[in-house]
Amino acid sequence: MSMNPEEKSESSVGIIGGGISGLSAALVLAKHKISCELIEKNTMHYSLGAGVQLGPNATRALANLDVLPNLLEKAFLPKKMLVYDMRSRFPLTSLEIRDRFSKKYKFPYLTMLRTDLHEALTQKTKEFSQIKKSYSTKVIKVKTTSSKKIVISTKSTSVFSALVLSDGISSPLGQKLGFLKKPNFSNISIFRSIIRNPKSCCAEIHENISLWLGKNCHVVTYPVNQTGSINIVIAVKNEPEKTVLNRGQVLSLDAFSHFIDIKCDALQEIIEQGADWYEWPVYQGRRIKQTSDFQRNAIVLLGDAGHPLKPHLAQGASMALEDSMVLDKFLLNEQKPRDWQRIFEEYAASRILRIKLVQNRSARNGKIFHFAEPIRTLRNFTLKMFGGLLLDQRWLYKKI
Repeated sequence: MSMNPEEKSESSVGIIGGGISGLSAALVLAKHKISCELIEKNTMHYSLGAGVQLGPNATRALANLDVLPNLLEKAFLPKKMLVYDMRSRFPLTSLEIRDRFSKKYKFPYLTMLRTDLHEALTQKTKEFSQIKKSYSTKVIKVKTTSSKKIVISTKSTSVFSALVLSDGISSPLGQKLGFLKKPNFSNISIFRSIIRNPKSCCAEIHENISLWLGKNCHVVTYPVNQTGSINIVIAVKNEPEKTVLNRGQVLSLDAFSHFIDIKCDALQEIIEQGADWYEWPVYQGRRIKQTSDFQRNAIVLLGDAGHPLKPHLAQGASMALEDSMVLDKFLLNEQKPRDWQRIFEEYAASRILRIKLVQNRSARNGKIFHFAEPIRTLRNFTLKMFGGLLLDQRWLYKKI
């Protein structure tokens, strides 16, 4: 005789997606002795050949998860942020961040490999018996019962009191549940590479975050570990039919170099050191307008699923980690049995204005980075005069 799903043993919360957002959410729940099951469709969740920047808002969240001490052993603490025009070897502006940010915001600014961040979060989950991880598991169906339980069908059936969707910008379940539509290509492609043994052609790249601005393109470089590896990111504006669109396949520089208008020999030499390049098309996710865009009933969307960002503010991973820290606040004084709908409603109400602001600033930066003349010259003058103030974004890094 088949068993009614509601008669099965129940875990409190289901989490769909095993990336940074899903893992950090699981850690927060476990911190409050809440059992959860993390369901990931892949054998493991990973990001190929990508670095990540973590501002003080992210490292504050990592400290809250007790993950920061281990990360400091692998991550790099950049000395400065430098901004260049792609036509010149000399920076338009700079900001000291290594000591300044640690003193001002009480937490450091880190750069590292995304895989190292993911591994540190994964290792931390092993300390909690409340966290069950189900890899290579595809969700077939989600439904809500008359008693407001959430039933998830995979190879088996599980019942939860609440559901967290953290399965990325395209979030297949988010689409099925009516939160979002399939995202469209945004006409920006990202090309990434890791330089393992960089030459000293431009000494600044070895210890700083460097941003190079050009017409319809920009380049970012930063160290990702303490052994000298450099992450290099090239963002180019192009039409959908011209993009390579073969994410996961190795490219040569020749496959996309015609998109880049470089007039600086030092930058050209840096780019030529990149060997295996990978393309990551940037997709246009929805703009958040109201809390129901990422929370309804006992379901909440976190990370890119909840608030897709363009990469021009380097806040994708940071905002996902920040989500977990904010959720933590609404679990602190919650009595059992937990009212998940109310918890998620309070969480969403507290996040929406910040999500809107970060989405808007990320999109705006993309336009500013790619200005053509004559606005390009005006932008450069503004950076020379006020660059330090513009780079030190207190609104973003302060405690929330």
